[in-house]
Amino acid sequence: ELPFHLTTVSGPIDGIIDLLYQDERGQWHLLDWKSDQLRGDDLAKAARPYLGQLALYRWAATQLLGQTVSAGICFLQRPETVYQPPDDLLQLPAGIRVTDAGA
Repeated sequence: ELPFHLTTVSGPIDGIIDLLYQDERGQWHLLDWKSDQLRGDDLAKAARPYLGQLALYRWAATQLLGQTVSAGICFLQRPETVYQPPDDLLQLPAGIRVTDAGA
């Protein structure tokens, strides 16, 4: 887990990234665990309510690392991951900056 803090013009945003790791090629990946009870087989539909949160976490990780970060939601009930498309990176308003990360 990696806590982070964003400072915005409307107040602070705190979050905890479940997993952030670098692969053998040097690329960074972020995973967010979800323990929802899944109904049906449409994982993309189950992931939809969390995409804003995932985009925010991904944006924070990208700012902290200075590199592009892939991001996905992993449902623990069924070990499959729904990845957020690279062009879905949240466009955050001016005035938001990462001020702290780590425990």
